[in-house]
Amino acid sequence: MAKQGFSQAHSGLGVQAEQRGGFEQAIKHYQMAIESWPEWARNWLNLGNAYQNQRNWPLAIGAYQEALARDSLSIDAYNNLGLAYAETGELAQAIVQYQKALKINPDQPILYLNMGNAYVQTGQSKPAADAYRMFLKLWQGDAKVASDTRRRLLVLSSSKTP
Repeated sequence: MAKQGFSQAHSGLGVQAEQRGGFEQAIKHYQMAIESWPEWARNWLNLGNAYQNQRNWPLAIGAYQEALARDSLSIDAYNNLGLAYAETGELAQAIVQYQKALKINPDQPILYLNMGNAYVQTGQSKPAADAYRMFLKLWQGDAKVASDTRRRLLVLSSSKTP
């Protein structure tokens, strides 16, 4: 129990450091948290997020994969892993991660938006448009994001690509 408390404390300190832009300090805290409680997927997710903020995609991908090895139902880990794959140009892998997350919870609009973006980058207009439509159906957030997505959907509808 003490190890878990120590781990949670370091994880919390890491989050605070990240919020102040101290990514190196955050990474050290997350690594200490992992050393004391490696089974907790949240530590790995936090570590991946810190690496992602540094644009260190290989380490972010590795941390997200570790999170998923400990919690195969972590929608956040699948989504962030998908984003990291998209940043490295591994768009097919990104789409696979979004699809895995959607199997767990198909009501997560951000997954549809991210998947639509990945489909656009691969030149697949139809699945991109379908993903954007699902995003718009579910989205309850920022109106600007919805407006931008409607614009993307309009562009896709007027294009002739598959």
